Amino acid sequence: MEETIQQGVKGTLQTKDVAKQQAKTEKLVVFIYYDHEPTYRLLEHQLLSTGDFEHVSASKWDDAHSILGALSIDSVVIINTSESKQIYQLYEKTSASNHYRHIPFFYIGECSHEEMGQIFANEHEVISVPFNPETFYIKMKAKIDHSTRLKNERQLDSVTALYTEQFLEKMFHLQVANLERFKTPFTVIFLSLYNFYEMKTKYGLTAADQIVGTMSDYIKCQVRDSDLAFRLDAEDEHAIILPNGGQTEAGYFIRRVLENIPPVAATTYDGEPLQFFIELCASIVEINNADVTYREVLEKGKGGLQAAVFKGASTIETVNDFQEPTVEKIKVTIIVEDQVIRSVLVHLLQRLTLDYFELDVQTFFDGEALLASSWHRSAHTHIVIIDDVLPKRNGLEMVHELRNMPNNEKYIVMMLSNRKTEEDVTYAFEMGVDDYITKPFNVKFVESRLKRYLKRLR
Repeated sequence: MEETIQQGVKGTLQTKDVAKQQAKTEKLVVFIYYDHEPTYRLLEHQLLSTGDFEHVSASKWDDAHSILGALSIDSVVIINTSESKQIYQLYEKTSASNHYRHIPFFYIGECSHEEMGQIFANEHEVISVPFNPETFYIKMKAKIDHSTRLKNERQLDSVTALYTEQFLEKMFHLQVANLERFKTPFTVIFLSLYNFYEMKTKYGLTAADQIVGTMSDYIKCQVRDSDLAFRLDAEDEHAIILPNGGQTEAGYFIRRVLENIPPVAATTYDGEPLQFFIELCASIVEINNADVTYREVLEKGKGGLQAAVFKGASTIETVNDFQEPTVEKIKVTIIVEDQVIRSVLVHLLQRLTLDYFELDVQTFFDGEALLASSWHRSAHTHIVIIDDVLPKRNGLEMVHELRNMPNNEKYIVMMLSNRKTEEDVTYAFEMGVDDYITKPFNVKFVESRLKRYLKRLR
């Protein structure tokens, strides 16, 4: 939003366009409703000279109602030099709505003692005219900064009691860490209340809060105990994390949600009863790649949601950008004294065709050489193919060393041996080997065993 939004924003389509325009900026938005042009111009000049905020203005009730219904406002300034009851009523109703309850209001001008007491009780500011615009700006910026900081620190949304978008980012990173560790994909569902802004603009903030509250309660009732539901910063949008579910399961879930939405009872500013039949749109993002970023998922998920809204109510869009698993690096160590066997095993590993795995192979003629190197000091999954007969330490002694190292579960140990008795095999497994292959071995047999272990890792 490079240019300041001016007054006179009217109509559903125009307010929706302004809301979209606002989403393109990271600047905070101040709304000014005024009855005195010179006072407004004084404040406008101060805001434009600093460039810290975008501002939206209106001098008519209908325009103010449309703007407040369409935009996400970070602070409201009321200029009422004529002691207008209508202007005070706008303050009273707006500040009482759940959506604007936690943002700073500044009331510039005249009001009765009773009205002033109510403004102070809401912890809002009353400023007499004339006022110093620079001093006012410093106070306003401090109040907005404080309000923004509190908002960013909150984990629960004050209107819906769902988790906030800021908490969504934290939970996303936790899910990615679990994906990297356990290879279990997860899914994020994005939901939008279809035609919400039109209803908000037409029926006001009170009805809008009730609609969002009812739909949030409905979503909370639909999710499982293991799922996480969030309200996003765009007030008509929600997100749900399905920790152990893929795209197919998410599709079944969201179709069930869309088919059973209850009617919503609400009231207008004036207490007029209303009933709405709300419809939702959704996008589904399955994540099977640990290299993905939160911003990428949020951008693609919301992009899919916009596409669904454009197509119409109850549309579900799927985002397939993050379904390909991360290519995982696997270390493979061959500890075999016999050079021919080492060469055979290296050739076998080099010609293996593996999806989503990259093998990094090193060979050692003895276990002491491995321990003297830094090769084993990493968190990567580590396949060790080891002969039981070695020049210095035998293979079982090396297995004992590996199993006593920190994070020893990363090792998959395959032992090669000439010993075939039941006692020898049993003892090797008791010492910690994962597989036991007798020599001479069939290369195809070893290849199939390797593929089986790698398949389990995925």
